[in-house]
Amino acid sequence: ATALFISAKLFSEFTIEAVDFVHFMKITGFTRTHLLESEREVLMSLNFRAQFTYSLPFASAYIAQLGGHETSPQYQLVAYLLDLSLLSHQSLWFRPSLLASAAHSVALDMLEIVCNIVSDKERSILEEMSRYTEINLIAPKEFLKQLIRDSHVLAEVHEKYPLCQFEVDKKNFMLVEWLHEHSEKFQDYF
Repeated sequence: ATALFISAKLFSEFTIEAVDFVHFMKITGFTRTHLLESEREVLMSLNFRAQFTYSLPFASAYIAQLGGHETSPQYQLVAYLLDLSLLSHQSLWFRPSLLASAAHSVALDMLEIVCNIVSDKERSILEEMSRYTEINLIAPKEFLKQLIRDSHVLAEVHEKYPLCQFEVDKKNFMLVEWLHEHSEKFQDYF
């Protein structure tokens, strides 16, 4: 059971919680704790090192699948949103792939509002690739929209402390200016 659980975590498109896995396996006396302890023992014996991931590689993969590139306005908005998310511990509530998918969805929403670009095809490709539906994206999209609403604070901090030790990407401030420039169009969205 432990080997199957580890294999599913490494190779499956979907993740399953340990408690659900134990329930589906229907092995009497085998608990979530047993499964996790066994998993730890197997991984330690293999000298397995966990890789920590973040949202941007998922965002890059999504944009490549959508036929875009990293200099496109959509990707720049996505990168900005994901950079903003790094400033909030609440970003840890979401899987990196979910946050990347939500950032793409918010970027598509914003480009539709400002540029009248309809993105139904991109949305269906994104949903097919990420396996996240609009329902899955509600909470992370709200989180990202709140970050955008609060983003003007970052610009004010940078103006007040221009020589501060935290270097801020100028592209991000151009995006903040763009957001504020079109703030009337976004009023209903945010």
